Amino acid sequence: MIRVIWGTIIRIADWFGINEIFCSPTTVELYNPKTIQASKGSFLRVNVYYIPFNELKMDSNIYATDMQGQSIYSLKNKTGLIILGNEAHGISPKIKEKAHQIITIPKNPYSKAESLNVAMSAAIIASEFSRRS
Repeated sequence: MIRVIWGTIIRIADWFGINEIFCSPTTVELYNPKTIQASKGSFLRVNVYYIPFNELKMDSNIYATDMQGQSIYSLKNKTGLIILGNEAHGISPKIKEKAHQIITIPKNPYSKAESLNVAMSAAIIASEFSRRS
């Protein structure tokens, strides 16, 4: 199932004009057949790099996603690196402390859902970051 989610995230990036994705070395292999199928060809248009977080050269804002962050709808500057964690464990505390800002997709107060899947979160965040403020 994670292979399908990964392919879906690549497809989401392509849809919103995100042309680079940086992955931890433990992320599912890009060329896994299920990942390729789920990406629907987007793997050809989005550059995917496998690199440890501490080796990234970052000169922009770093946003880390978490259930307890600032609403993505209240952000003024919507450019930079967005870190999405895996669904089971989220983002490691070590990586989260490097973020300039912790962000969240606000939950409806009446919702009984525990969380969103990471591909759904990626789509919502990419949509909001691509809007013109």
